[in-house]
Amino acid sequence: MADKAKAKMADIVQDGDITLQNVTQTRGMQIRSNKGSVTIEQKIDDHSDVTIHAAVDVTIVQKIDQHSAATITAGRNVSIGQKIDQHSLARITAGANILIGQKVDQHSVAFLSAPHGSITISQGISAEAVVHSTAKHESLGTIDSGASADHNMNAAVDPTQVGPDS
Repeated sequence: MADKAKAKMADIVQDGDITLQNVTQTRGMQIRSNKGSVTIEQKIDDHSDVTIHAAVDVTIVQKIDQHSAATITAGRNVSIGQKIDQHSLARITAGANILIGQKVDQHSVAFLSAPHGSITISQGISAEAVVHSTAKHESLGTIDSGASADHNMNAAVDPTQVGPDS
C-alpha cells in the first residue's frame, strides 16, 4: 500500500521576489521573501499547510483551497483573488490591507489583522464560517446565517480623530 502522507516541499527563503505556480499538498512548508513579495499564481492546493512571510506583498491569484492551513504575514498587502475555501484555517497579518475577492467559505476559520489598514471580503462570510478581524476599516460583505464575525475596528484609531467632525 502506497504511503499517502504529505511530503514536505523544500523551504524557500530569499531576499527578492518569489513567484510560484502552486503550493501543492505540502506539510509545514515555509516561504520567505526578506526584501520582496510572494506571488502564488494559482492556489494553495487542498490539504496543504504553509507559512508565507513577505517584506512587501503576498498575492494568491486564486484561493486557499479546501482543508488547508495558511499563515501569511506581509509588510504591506495580502490579496487573495477568490476565497478561503471550505474547512480551511487562515491566519493573515498585513501591515496595510487584506483583500479577499470572494468569500470565507463554509466551516472555515480566518484570523485577519490589518490594524493600520482595511479588510475587505467582497462577497462575505458563508454559513458556519468564523472570522476574527482587526482593522481600521472593514467591509465584510454578507454574513450568512450561522456564520460569525468578531471584529475590532478601533485598532490603531487616533483618539484625537474620533468624533462627529472627523
